Amino acid sequence: MTSSDRIAALAAFLASPPEDSTGMDATTRPVHYRPRDIPVHQGGPRAKLWMLLECRA
Repeated sequence: MTSSDRIAALAAFLASPPEDSTGMDATTRPVHYRPRDIPVHQGGPRAKLWMLLECRA
């Protein structure tokens, strides 16, 4: 996924212009998980905002 794709996804998620999402994109990093990985647990601490941008079944 390119930087412009991430910026467009952030802008859509935040309902803001892409220009406003550029700074937020600079502070994010993509994380890839394998099938059956558990990135978060219900009731666990909420220190991150997770956005699923791409998924393959």
